[in-house]
Amino acid sequence: ADSVWNVLAYGAIPNDDLDDAPAFQDAINAAYAAGGGIVYIPAGNFSVASRHGGPWETYGEGGTMISMRSNISVVGAGRGITRLRVADNMRTSTLSCAILMNWDQFNVTSNWSICDITFDGNYEHNQFQAGWTSRFDSVGAINASDYRIERCEFVNTMGYWCVITGVGS
Repeated sequence: ADSVWNVLAYGAIPNDDLDDAPAFQDAINAAYAAGGGIVYIPAGNFSVASRHGGPWETYGEGGTMISMRSNISVVGAGRGITRLRVADNMRTSTLSCAILMNWDQFNVTSNWSICDITFDGNYEHNQFQAGWTSRFDSVGAINASDYRIERCEFVNTMGYWCVITGVGS
């Protein structure tokens, strides 16, 4: 059986409007370091605000909020029950910023899945720089293989719900 890493054990707190992205990343990194497993996100609304790295970071304020790794399943309590929501007043002047994206654009991220989560881009409460095709994508993956996205919902986005490139199954 796969080991389970609950994001609450890494500091995520539902329904508090504080940035939970670092706790999610810590849980994903711990699972990855152990060889993979399930990162569980329980019921509630989780805010994501911090950004790091990613293929668009060099263009300005873009990047990735939570980075996916190989051999990881991110599983929520259910669509509409577990919600990852971009925080209010996030500003991007770049091509894109993704809520959840694979770790390395230059290497294949494989054997991963995302299930039972609502991704909320919070479009109506965010600023975008005029003249750019700015957007918050929900899920992005470059050079992905052997992945699954099941029973997820994508709401209030300005951009793509899912952007996947590479060899998928």
